[in-house]
Amino acid sequence: MKPVLPVRNIQLPAKLILMTFLLGTSLALRSDVVLVPGTIAGNVRIGDEVITFLRMQAFNADDSALQTLSPNVVTAAYSLTVNVPQGTTPTYDTRVQFAYTTDPEHPQNTDYFIFPFVEVTAVESETQTVDFILDQPGYINGNVVLNGDGEIDYYYIYANPTVINGYSHYTLQRADDSDRNTVPFAFPVSPGELRCSGFLYLTSGARINLPNQVVTVAAGESQSCNYEVDTPEIGSVGGEIEFSGEVAPNRFYVYTNSPTRRTWIVDDPNNPESYSLPELSLGTYYMYAWAYLNDNDDQFSFPDPAFSPSRRPVIEAGDLDTVDISACQTYLNGDFIVRGSASPDDLSTSTLRFFGAAPETQSGQGIERLLTGDTSYDAILSTGAWRSNYFDLRLIRPDSHEDGYLNTRLYLYDASVMPQENPVTFAQCGATENRNFDYRFGSVTVNFTIAGGGTMSQPRLLGGTCTEAEEDGTPLYSYFLQQAFSNQVDVEVGSVAMLAPQGLCEGVEAFALVDGSLTSFGTFNLEVVGGSDVIIDIGGPQVAVTSPESEACLAGDEVTVTGTATDDVGVVSVTVNGEIATLDPAGGEGTLSTDFSATIPLDPGPNEIETIATDTSDKTGSDTRTVYNDGGPPVLDWTPADGASTSESSIEVAGTVSDDVDVASVTVNGDPVVLVPTGNPGEYSFSTVVELEDGENMITVVATDTSNCGDPTTQVRTVTLSDNTGPMVDEVRLPAEPAAVGAAAEAECLFSDPDSGDSHHAEWDWGDGTTSAGIVDGYTATGSHQYAAAGAYTVSCTITDAAGESDTGSAAQPLLVYDPSGHLTGGGWFRSPEDAYPQDMRLEGRKINFGMVSKYQRGNGQLTGNIQFNGRVFNFHSTALHWMIIDGNWAQVAGTGTVDRQGEYAFLFTVIDSGKSREPDAVRMKIWDPADPGNPLYDNQPGEPDDSNQLTDLGGGNLVIHTRRR
Repeated sequence: MKPVLPVRNIQLPAKLILMTFLLGTSLALRSDVVLVPGTIAGNVRIGDEVITFLRMQAFNADDSALQTLSPNVVTAAYSLTVNVPQGTTPTYDTRVQFAYTTDPEHPQNTDYFIFPFVEVTAVESETQTVDFILDQPGYINGNVVLNGDGEIDYYYIYANPTVINGYSHYTLQRADDSDRNTVPFAFPVSPGELRCSGFLYLTSGARINLPNQVVTVAAGESQSCNYEVDTPEIGSVGGEIEFSGEVAPNRFYVYTNSPTRRTWIVDDPNNPESYSLPELSLGTYYMYAWAYLNDNDDQFSFPDPAFSPSRRPVIEAGDLDTVDISACQTYLNGDFIVRGSASPDDLSTSTLRFFGAAPETQSGQGIERLLTGDTSYDAILSTGAWRSNYFDLRLIRPDSHEDGYLNTRLYLYDASVMPQENPVTFAQCGATENRNFDYRFGSVTVNFTIAGGGTMSQPRLLGGTCTEAEEDGTPLYSYFLQQAFSNQVDVEVGSVAMLAPQGLCEGVEAFALVDGSLTSFGTFNLEVVGGSDVIIDIGGPQVAVTSPESEACLAGDEVTVTGTATDDVGVVSVTVNGEIATLDPAGGEGTLSTDFSATIPLDPGPNEIETIATDTSDKTGSDTRTVYNDGGPPVLDWTPADGASTSESSIEVAGTVSDDVDVASVTVNGDPVVLVPTGNPGEYSFSTVVELEDGENMITVVATDTSNCGDPTTQVRTVTLSDNTGPMVDEVRLPAEPAAVGAAAEAECLFSDPDSGDSHHAEWDWGDGTTSAGIVDGYTATGSHQYAAAGAYTVSCTITDAAGESDTGSAAQPLLVYDPSGHLTGGGWFRSPEDAYPQDMRLEGRKINFGMVSKYQRGNGQLTGNIQFNGRVFNFHSTALHWMIIDGNWAQVAGTGTVDRQGEYAFLFTVIDSGKSREPDAVRMKIWDPADPGNPLYDNQPGEPDDSNQLTDLGGGNLVIHTRRR
């Protein structure tokens, strides 16, 4: 059976690393990992004293064993199981760490006896006997007498050798109500010259140190060390305490330590609150003050400057010193993200600690408590600079949890978010700052076994310093693994599961209870990186996948998986999702390390990649990780537009969201909305109603896809709720005559607005792809524009008021723009179609002869020419030409004329010049009474719009549109 540690060479995220220790050889930093047991056992006796508690320890530089007993006998037996590396005989320092004896008449008192170290050479599978026996101890006895009106609470008396020899003895005596001024003591000691010393505490909290006395004690004899002291003189300190801000404290806690321990606590304080610490013995004190807030989820320790005049008062006899304590609240908020193999549900009553980082916050501390499921924190601090200190993280799962039992505790020190050299500074009371903490966890499971068989209980991991840094070596954080604990009892294979942030851990030590002693299984290093499942058979190969990274976001239809497989006998094969990987060198007996590569297809979204290595003994090691094939974040398209305004108290938010993989969720102002498939792949529609408040309202829409790649799509828009009524465009006026190309065309927009005194902005859309701002004067907006080409253009005007509400109106007729350099000539005939001349149906099918010439005069730009239409039943002659526009092979002329040399009629003559093509030229003549424009007198394309290209082909003749050469 071969080892699989150390694992620090695994360069990949590890959600689950199974590592095996065989009891007997330490894994520390040593090359072998085969562990076998040895035993150190014996008896402990201190004369005729009854030993009520015994703690035995054996240790060397690599391993240790600890046993705790409650024997309640005169001779107590112990047995320590220790590690004995194969082929070695290690030396252990073995000692009685503590032996307690208790006087049955005074069970509240305890005598402590410590024996010197004994070096023991351990042998594999053998028991080495070491007894710790003192048949005839000596005794120290005496009385502590207190004069005055004080009362003794308890005291310690020490009697240690004047020359250090490894023995140590002392007693803890607690006074009872029968006599608190004279308290006797007696306890066993090793014979020789001893130095008595000690201290006592009064019921007032005052401490009195007892002077040294030197005595010589013979075996089986007693010597006295008596003390008589006076009740010290006293003073007191008090003042006001206040922690002002938005959150009312639940409780204040003020206390002092030496020379007198004194505490003042008040629940539900009304700020400011006075406090008092009376009956302090004389001397210099250091004061502490805490505020508890938010049902004790937040704690704040006042910094040095909060104590006025000083947190170190000097108490003299009869003094009533005043020390006021005051600070104002500031607020540090943010996300506390636990991801990877762990989730916020794994946290159990963890704490975040922040320390003062400048003189104004010196000795200050803020503590925030995280409960199960918390994903954010809100610490309460004070003005000045603060840094993160350490985070006490506890991760707990019960036996019933689907992922199994878990009990991990670690202390994390963040070096990147708000360290000492870059603290968060609050400049004023009530200030708020935001800092986020994000940690990716991995899971490690360590399996323990004993060579040759055997059972163990409560395996655990203790200690170990873990670090994580940027690629350039810049520290991110470090943490100390306080413990990872298992509740297993009497098992042959013990397993400890540990959740911890990504990092390289060094000096982790494994322990378990073996035959009653807490035995070290070795010290080792490991690398923890969240995201993938790594399983290694006991003695099986190790798989180190180097690419792709766990939870990587990829874009493509395939991926090449590469890495290294190692083994102590030989890697035979590696498969990736069933595909046989290429090995270099080829696998087989003696291939202890091989690089592998395999290309596998990817589906859209999450893809699980399982890499399995097999060795010549048919053992396997595997790596399972998830990657995501994702082309990008979701795409949002929704209304209302940013800057919209409404007078309604609510507004509908509606739109669509799409993603190349799939959409996980959409929230509107933090509330999830229902997604309805549109029928298009990966696309959904959504709608909801958002209530509005007066003024500006922020609407935030967040879309998240199912692949967890990158940030979600977040869009924020502003909608204003007001009682404003928007403007209304009443009329858009254009010039009566066409405008020449390159000349300024003037336009006018008339509008109204019921909100008197409102300001307005005008924007013109000239129909040729350009816009310009208008000039607003009262309720009229004007504008001008120069066109680059002839044509008929739709002109519109948009009026917007100060609240952002707007209205748009367009001119009733297009703006005509002509090219002064063009002219029109031609003549011919066409047959009048049906319904062209309703007054006389005899014209239907008959020839209409026409002739025309139209041209702008140079210099004055006047349009001149003549147009004649002659039919058997009516004749038309133009009397004036008003305008002409030419657009390529299309032209239009408007003017007035007479019918049968009578009246005044308007006309619109439209032509198409087919040029050199074989298609015939075409015409349209529309004639109407200006007093009745809806009923044309003649129109050879009745019902068609004026700018239609539906004309009547000529039966003979031709039309020529002349334009200047460019």
